[in-house]
Amino acid sequence: MALRVNDTLKQLRPVDVFENGISNEDAADSIPRPVTTPDDTSTSGKAVPTAATILYYKLFGYVQIAGATLPMFSVIFGAVINALGGSPTIAELVHQVDKVCLYFIYLGIVAFVASYGELGLWMRTGVRQANKIRHAYLAAVLQQEVAFFDVEASSGKLLNSLNEDTVTIQNAIGEKVGNFVHHMSACVVGLAIAFARGWDIALVILAGIPILGVVIGGITYFTNKITREQSDSYGVANGIASEALAAIRTVLSFNGEERTVRRYGMSLTRPMQVGIKAGALNGVTIGSAQCFFMCGYALALWYGGIRVRAGKYTGGEVMNVLFAALIGGFSLGQAAPNLKYFQRGKASGAVVFKIIARKPVIGDATVQQLPAACEGNVALRNVHFAYPARPENPVFKDFCLQVPSGKTVALVGESGSGKSTVVGLIERFYDPQQGQVMLDGQDVRNVPLAWLRRQVGLVSQEPVLFATTIRQNIVFGRPGASQQEVEEAAKAANAHKFITSLPKGYDTTVGERGVQMSGGQKQRIAIARAILKNPKVLLLDEATSALDSESERLVQAALEGLMAGRTTLVVAHRLSTIMSADLIAVVRQGEIVEQGTHSDLILKPNGAYATLVRLQASAQHQAADDKQSLSERKLEISAEDPGVLQDLITTEKQTEVKRLEIVVDRQLEDMSNQKAGKAKKDKKVKEEKVNAGFIRLLGMNRPEWPWAIVGSASSAGLGVIMPAFALALSNVLGVFYNPDHAKMKSVIQTWCIVFGSVGAGALVCGTLQSYSFSLMGQKLAKRIRLMLMQALLKQEVGWYDKEENSSGAIAGRLSTDTLSIRGAVGDQLGLIIQNLVTIIGAYVIAFTAGWKMTLVITATVPLLGLSAWTNVKFQKGFFTEASKLFDNANQTAAEAVSSIRTVAAFSLQVQVSQLYEQQLVMPTKMIKRSSQTSGLGFGASQFIIFAVYAVGFWYGGREIAKGDLTFTEMLKVFFCIAFSAFGLASAQQAFPDITKASGAVKRVFAVIDRVPSILPNTSTGAQPKQGGGSVELRNVSFRYPARPEVQVFNEFSLKVDPGRSLALVGQSGSGKSTVISLIERFYDVEGGQVLVDGCDVRKMDLSFLRSQVGLVSQEPVLFSCTVRDNICYGKPDTTQGEVEKAAQAANAHSFIQKLPEGYSTQVGEGAIQLSGGQKQRVAIARAILKDPKILLLDEATSALDAGSERLVQDALDKLMVGRTTIVVAHRLSTIRNADTIAVVQQGQVVEQGSHDQLMQVPFGAYASLVRGQQRA
Repeated sequence: MALRVNDTLKQLRPVDVFENGISNEDAADSIPRPVTTPDDTSTSGKAVPTAATILYYKLFGYVQIAGATLPMFSVIFGAVINALGGSPTIAELVHQVDKVCLYFIYLGIVAFVASYGELGLWMRTGVRQANKIRHAYLAAVLQQEVAFFDVEASSGKLLNSLNEDTVTIQNAIGEKVGNFVHHMSACVVGLAIAFARGWDIALVILAGIPILGVVIGGITYFTNKITREQSDSYGVANGIASEALAAIRTVLSFNGEERTVRRYGMSLTRPMQVGIKAGALNGVTIGSAQCFFMCGYALALWYGGIRVRAGKYTGGEVMNVLFAALIGGFSLGQAAPNLKYFQRGKASGAVVFKIIARKPVIGDATVQQLPAACEGNVALRNVHFAYPARPENPVFKDFCLQVPSGKTVALVGESGSGKSTVVGLIERFYDPQQGQVMLDGQDVRNVPLAWLRRQVGLVSQEPVLFATTIRQNIVFGRPGASQQEVEEAAKAANAHKFITSLPKGYDTTVGERGVQMSGGQKQRIAIARAILKNPKVLLLDEATSALDSESERLVQAALEGLMAGRTTLVVAHRLSTIMSADLIAVVRQGEIVEQGTHSDLILKPNGAYATLVRLQASAQHQAADDKQSLSERKLEISAEDPGVLQDLITTEKQTEVKRLEIVVDRQLEDMSNQKAGKAKKDKKVKEEKVNAGFIRLLGMNRPEWPWAIVGSASSAGLGVIMPAFALALSNVLGVFYNPDHAKMKSVIQTWCIVFGSVGAGALVCGTLQSYSFSLMGQKLAKRIRLMLMQALLKQEVGWYDKEENSSGAIAGRLSTDTLSIRGAVGDQLGLIIQNLVTIIGAYVIAFTAGWKMTLVITATVPLLGLSAWTNVKFQKGFFTEASKLFDNANQTAAEAVSSIRTVAAFSLQVQVSQLYEQQLVMPTKMIKRSSQTSGLGFGASQFIIFAVYAVGFWYGGREIAKGDLTFTEMLKVFFCIAFSAFGLASAQQAFPDITKASGAVKRVFAVIDRVPSILPNTSTGAQPKQGGGSVELRNVSFRYPARPEVQVFNEFSLKVDPGRSLALVGQSGSGKSTVISLIERFYDVEGGQVLVDGCDVRKMDLSFLRSQVGLVSQEPVLFSCTVRDNICYGKPDTTQGEVEKAAQAANAHSFIQKLPEGYSTQVGEGAIQLSGGQKQRVAIARAILKDPKILLLDEATSALDAGSERLVQDALDKLMVGRTTIVVAHRLSTIRNADTIAVVQQGQVVEQGSHDQLMQVPFGAYASLVRGQQRA
């Protein structure tokens, strides 16, 4: 048995968990780093004995000593039995009893010290080992190539392993190891004593062990297999949850709550089923162990009687052997429940350490050729490439491109043509299947990866920021940069001004994924990060697309300064940004079909480039129509008039940028609100009454109550075994001194049958107990996960704006808290009932045999209860605070894994890993302090148990001396109390699990019971069906809940008649996107009303309201499912024909048909399998299929190339017919045909009217915006 468990533990990681030793201070620092250099090898590959290694094994010494104290009692007890088995005098009896009492005190002191070391140090080492594993796992994940995330693992699955599998491993290598070794030590010492005192009797007892070993070995094999399957299944479920929580606005806008919960629930079915199977197998393991030992005792009792009658042993010697073997067998039974933790830990360890040991396909070269300098010559030679996720669809065939040092090359072409793939190959996110990507004449595969990425700076259209300060986000470009260097980079990116205007300046936290910043602000921070990096090769992927016209002009100038003397590759849709490039390459279907300078290419009227230019010009013409009050001329594109093209595209970019900045401004307000109102909100939450008791959990298990009865009855059956055994043992004791051998034989045979029957009952009860409570725990876990997910999706958007409710932190709680609750109900509830029945049964027998002695012993029990209560009280506080701090680390990991391209591009693996490690420091310290209180509590309980024995023997001896108690009655009382103490000690070792579960229950029910400030009104809300979709904001006053000191709207009014279109324009931060949020009812107004068809939205059925509204924003969110499922997200009950019709209207049908599986193609996590334009077209198709009365367009065509934009704009124009449409725009050319244009400034409508009407006011706000865009 011990060997098998050691093998299990060793398989928890590639190197033995205990091989490297621990530090003198922390007793646990042995997990290896996942990334090593060739020099990081030992001289012999063997562990070198050190002081730390020796100290580590002292942990086992504490446990072994603690476990050996109880078997040592059997030696003392056997001697007493022999002394008292005859007819001792009163003086002899008292003397022997006093000597035993003194020995008990000695053993109690030893047990206190050893037990403190056992639980305290093993809990300490468990959490440190687990955190080392967490850090090593995250570091290894971040080192993997990008294709790994596309093909082998989703971020949800990886984060599940980080959050859940590491907890499972912690259970397997922490105090459960101490508990197991404790009981195994008691088992080994007990059996050793039994063999020393009577080897033949002991051998009879152990006769069934080989068979038991085979049974348990087979069960363990299947349990490991099942546990691995469960871990994989939970990974899928957690991926669904993480994705939905990160895209909560999209989920709410499309009424996707129920569909998400159903999908999540379906993904939880399989792990629940395999978990129940694992519980049944575990029950067979425990029941088999007890059955075999009971049968072994029956055989030993029978054989011992034969040996006593033959004169080979005395009764005391037989009882010494039986009692020592009994302790050994009982201890083995107490050790067996820990096997399930080892089995789970082994399965989880296989998943985790597979990643830790995995060498990335794209890593540092075998031969590290570190160039002396980088000139920046980039070339793609005869490249053949297909994405690993779609190997059957080649992107490039024999693709060639040359980017000379210091030159600027621009890539243009339709969305999905392969432009961004070039960026991915240069960054070495992927390697080509054939051909070469060269830097300064060297294949990038032959230079160090980190060095390569230090030479390359990437700024993409959708910038990724991390949930830390602005300064830290910029410093990621060059770690160690000074504040002055950071500010200079920010100034060059035109970011310094808005940063210094924020309350905390550069120390302002940007929020999860930069949510507290506007789109333009995020982009400028990202550009500052790239500027600070000072790369030799610059990759710009629509780098200025999110800026308003003025910012774009300044940033473009900064970028041009940055580009001077640097190799620059620009990926662009808007051609005005690349007219000055040294070379323009037109990419179509993975091939360069045309290249040259702007002036050369524009002279080819039928060329690919000139065609793209005409498409963009025609889009501008169509938008402007013939209404050009300001310029009074047609926009025509020719080689002689390139400035017109510049005006056209700058106007487009300006609009796009402002749109994003407005979104940002709203989110910036969220951030400030969040910080300003944090104390008030937190106080309110803390004052909420949370009904989070375990009784409520049992109520949630009502459907499984029949199984609860079965499990409780089985637990009671197991609990009765020990008191019954104690009663039998005390009665059998006197039989060995019976001179009538026939009578002795008859009585022994009777008790042998009793023992065998009890063994059979133990097998049945053990199996049923584990299966029943496992079924309860697994179903309860699924139920709680679903309830929690439902509750999370009901919360208002403002709740998610709080830092502590970031999607990463919530997903971590969804996983780890439900795991803790399942453990308390499924794993511990049965043991608690079992031990409770053991205690009650033992006391009933003890009171019957000798009530005085029982009362005296019981008088000491409150000390044990006080120790347990104090232990639980301290641990609750520690675990609650530690859980909050773990949320920060979980959020860091979630952001890094989901933004792996940014992490890789800026070589942030080490920085993120170090940040994660730092965030684990405080919760680790808290849990280590908790481990000390647990160790002291457990040590005190062990001492008190031996003190109880001493008091019991001392008082029992006096009672025997007075004639008020017989020796057999004293043994009955003693054995019963002793076995009840075993049960109480076993129950106390479950306190850490119960404590974790208690905190988890409160956190879970705090969310489940929380009443959102925006209620759905499903049953009572109005559903006006007669109106045509009129929208009105009437005297609206509004402040974001997280920033109550900032007034966004004050008496704001706006009205859109049914079927009419309204365009909102204005500077970033003026409040345009707030209007969209209020119509979607993401937030409620403080004063005034938001009316739809004359009905206040607060009185409407929320689902009905959102079903009437269709939202298309600039950064579309698609889910990790098929293209068809994404299009159907707004209307699940639709036909394939309707789906295709919507896709055709959004100009998406053609490219979807070309995908490997058409509409059944999986888009991947974050829609990674689609280009930006393709994602946007799928999102537009989703809105078209929804067929809303009210259409909200937030720069809906900004991510499309010229050809797609024209077609999609046509589709949107048709879609807008007969619908109320509100357009938030920066690019004024897209809204000139709107029925009404409203200019918003500082939360007020300062001007409104048609384009013609507004242009007649030459110095008006709108005319000024138009002039500003045309000048840009």
